Amino acid sequence: MKIFKERFLQLLPDIISVTTIAENLENNAEKNLSELGIEPHGFLTRCEARILCKNISELNSLGLVEIDELFDQADTSHMGRITLAQFLTQYYMQKQLSEEVNFITETLVPSVNLFEALDPSNTGTIRCQELLEHWRACGISIEQGLYVLKLSGQPLEGTVNAISLSSSLERQLGNLAAAPTASIIIRVALLSLHAFIDHIRYSLKEAELRAEHFYKQFQQANQRHVLLIEELEQNQLSTEQAYEQRSSDERYRTKISQIEERFSQEKKDLLTELEKAEEELARFRKNESSYRTRLQLLERQCTRITEEAKELSEAMQQLEQMNRHLRSELNKALKPRTMEETQPTMMLRHRVELLIAHNKRLREKIEELISGKKRNGHLNTVEPLYFHWTSTFKLEILALKRRREGKPIDTLSEMESEPESIFVRSRKRRMLKVKERKRRHDRIARVIENSSSNEWVANAKRDKERASDVGLNKKLKQALLDDQQDNMIEQIKEQHRKEIAALKHSADKTLADALTDQQRQITLR
Repeated sequence: MKIFKERFLQLLPDIISVTTIAENLENNAEKNLSELGIEPHGFLTRCEARILCKNISELNSLGLVEIDELFDQADTSHMGRITLAQFLTQYYMQKQLSEEVNFITETLVPSVNLFEALDPSNTGTIRCQELLEHWRACGISIEQGLYVLKLSGQPLEGTVNAISLSSSLERQLGNLAAAPTASIIIRVALLSLHAFIDHIRYSLKEAELRAEHFYKQFQQANQRHVLLIEELEQNQLSTEQAYEQRSSDERYRTKISQIEERFSQEKKDLLTELEKAEEELARFRKNESSYRTRLQLLERQCTRITEEAKELSEAMQQLEQMNRHLRSELNKALKPRTMEETQPTMMLRHRVELLIAHNKRLREKIEELISGKKRNGHLNTVEPLYFHWTSTFKLEILALKRRREGKPIDTLSEMESEPESIFVRSRKRRMLKVKERKRRHDRIARVIENSSSNEWVANAKRDKERASDVGLNKKLKQALLDDQQDNMIEQIKEQHRKEIAALKHSADKTLADALTDQQRQITLR
């Protein structure tokens, strides 16, 4: 009761001046918030509450865990913001509760266990036999010990409540010290002993509270240690991820640069190939234009030869008519006088022989012209790709011809008058079929059988058959040459088209592959 009174008197000034302390703390907090640049009457976050507690001496003793607990208790709406009044209210409530708890626990602490040596596990009970042996070792007989146990109301056998026995002995000492008949020295000694016991009890309680406080700090330190380890691991993980990201970025940039270099090189190669293809195509066009010009020259020559052949055929017809007329005149002249040969007759006969020889030469020349016309007639069916020869190509063809013949390069008129042999291929004579050979054999046999008939009729028939054979052979040759020439021209055209298409396809494919690779790299990036 005395202890309770002393504690109450110690706390009474604080209880009386609690309003003044609260006002001073609130004013100090508002002042610190103004100095920190925070609105005093506004809302505080968790971080601002921690900063405020560090700058106020009354709140500086609060730890981070205690500040967070006060903040969570004040934040009833769970919005993460509270006012200064709410925070201070929770602080006062927590402080008052802790003081009341400490006051109650300290005033209601039981008596000291005087027999802790016999109760190492601090159970509060000891065996009666051990207690009597302990007292006997201290100089108290067993009878005296049993008497003390009986007066204190403890059992004489079994287990004894050590705390109750200690409290009974403490009351006896207090009563002895309070008795008026007690000696002054004994009273002072007992009071000193009692004060010492109280001091030990308070020291023990303080040590327990300090140990509990240290244990809490140790737990907080462990929590901080765990948090620091987690933060370190997270930092290390983020550092490793950043390093891996940088290394992967460097690797990807290197790959992208390599791909760009390869793409640029392939692009240059494609451009070079396209330039070569364009040059080759231009050369083909130039050659085809030169072929076209040469073909036009050959067409003009063929037209001129055709006109000459027509003129010669007309002259041959006139000569044939004249020959027939002269034959008739000769026959008329020879009928009356078969054996007489006068001078005019000899002249006419000589003239007739000359005309026959001239007629034969003209016939051979006409046949040569007709055969040459038919041999070169297939060139008229060629469809030219271009319309003109360039002057450069004409000069190249003329130089080629002069080099082949070993002659000096002359004007272009000679090239126009003399067709180049490279444009007209010499073909071997095609072998006759079995039916044609049989037909020729039959004609020869019939000619041999009818050799005794009239010589003029036989000659006429033989000439007619020869002309028909020559015409047939020429027709066959002409058809074969036309087909071969058409096939050759078509093959050349088709080959040129295929080469150009293949070149375009290769260029498109290479460009598409390069664009696809670039798109893939961009996507991966």
